[in-house]
Amino acid sequence: MMEKLLKLKKYMKDWKVITACVAVVALVGGIAIYVSANSNIKFVFEMAGSEGKNYIEFGTNQNEGHINILDFTGNDDGIKAINPSPTYEDYIDYVKWEINQKKGSDISKNIIQFTDAKDTEHSVLYTQKLKDLFNNWDAALCVDKQYVKEARFSKVNPGKAVISATYYTPEFQNGSRVNYEYSQSMNVYVPLNLTVNVIGDGDFSRTTPYAMGTLFTLATNAGINNPAVFNYSNRDNITAETPQYDLTSFKLNGGGYTTVTVNTEDCNTAVEPDKTLLLQSERILGEVKFFPNGYSGDNGDLRTNLGDDTNHNPIKYFFIDKDADFNSSITIPSTVHDWNYN
Repeated sequence: MMEKLLKLKKYMKDWKVITACVAVVALVGGIAIYVSANSNIKFVFEMAGSEGKNYIEFGTNQNEGHINILDFTGNDDGIKAINPSPTYEDYIDYVKWEINQKKGSDISKNIIQFTDAKDTEHSVLYTQKLKDLFNNWDAALCVDKQYVKEARFSKVNPGKAVISATYYTPEFQNGSRVNYEYSQSMNVYVPLNLTVNVIGDGDFSRTTPYAMGTLFTLATNAGINNPAVFNYSNRDNITAETPQYDLTSFKLNGGGYTTVTVNTEDCNTAVEPDKTLLLQSERILGEVKFFPNGYSGDNGDLRTNLGDDTNHNPIKYFFIDKDADFNSSITIPSTVHDWNYN
């Protein structure tokens, strides 16, 4: 009987060790990777600019944002081995901040960058104490603890980036560092702006019908690493130049509405908040006009005068553009003898 009880105790002890050391936990708002028996630290973000949303949006006149780690909860024997009564100051030494974003060869054209980073190319913040746990980390990128407490970042160009903070335990077992990490991340958006200019004709107006041949420019604040993508709803109505990463131009060829849509290359145009913050559009009105002697446009359209009526009076026509607003009333002038859709 005594032998059976000893075996039972052994099995129970082994089961506790396996359960504590091999668990992988998914957490709301963060991810924990390989929970050791003695490490289960979590933390809470405090964000400027989120305003109750699950992302941060830069305002029009806002150039800098920040994220704080508000508090740490849980237990870490690795920290307690350093300080038996650990405080926030002890835990923050083992946090690394990173930015994940669309990059190119021109670092200055990234989306955001850490204000206090030593190297904007790598977009990281960590202290010397954390670096000492990893031989392959660059000591030249270490920053003072104050810059890890509050991760400050500035906007560079439109697009979306992900800022993440990861806590690494300094706990060692059997001469090896315990592989415990807890991470949280936040999306950061720098909005896209669009400006329409009329060449040689003053400021652009949505309600002004522009004549065929009018030249327009479309200018954005996009960067070379995350260029603007230009699209047109009525492609036959315009002749567009080859776009640059931040602007393009086109000539108006026909009447009616043409909607110009511009988005950043990293924008998912089907979801929010991408399609609100990283996509802009403008509607341009082309003049609809009848030419009694005929007109041949750049797009090949040909309109001709169909002659006189039986009393040798010119026939008058009322042309309505195909995308006119038919929800409002349309009055046909009494002098019009015939009318067609154009």
